[in-house]
Amino acid sequence: MPGVELQPGQAPEPHGKQAGRKTAIPKVGKGSGILDEHGKDLELEHKVLQWIMTIVHEKPTTDYDRFIQDGSILSKVMTSIVFNSVPLEQVDDNWGVNPAMDRVKVVIREIRRYGVVDVFEPEDLIELKNIPRVTKCLAQLSKLAASDKDSLLSTTS
Repeated sequence: MPGVELQPGQAPEPHGKQAGRKTAIPKVGKGSGILDEHGKDLELEHKVLQWIMTIVHEKPTTDYDRFIQDGSILSKVMTSIVFNSVPLEQVDDNWGVNPAMDRVKVVIREIRRYGVVDVFEPEDLIELKNIPRVTKCLAQLSKLAASDKDSLLSTTS
C-alpha cells in the first residue's frame, strides 16, 4: 500500500469487509525530516493522509490542512479506533456557537485519553496555526492504534 508502512513481517491486506479475516492495521512511519518553507514535513503529511483515507474511506476534495481543519474527519478517525469516543451526533454537527471548535476539543480529549502525550491545541488545527504539530500527533495516534489489539481497527470489519 503506497505511503503506508506495515508492522515488520506483516503483509498488506485490503481493508473493508472480509468474512472471518482480520485486516492489516497500517501505521504511519517516520517522515523524511525535510521541511518545506512553512515547517511542514510533506512526506509525513502524505503518510498521515494515506492512513486517514484508509480508515475513513474518504478522499479529500481539498488540501490536507483543510481536509482535517474542522475536526469532522478526525472525529471519524477516532470513532473508528474507539467506538463512540466522539459521539456520532458531533461528528458532522453544525449547530451551536462554534461546532468545529467543540468537535476539535472532543477529538483532542479522546486522542489524549487514547494515550498520545504530545497533542495539539484547538487553534493549531482550526486556525491552521501549527499543522506540523497536528500531523505529528496524528502520526503518534496511528502508531498507537496499529499496536493496540483492542482497537476497533484490529477487529474484523
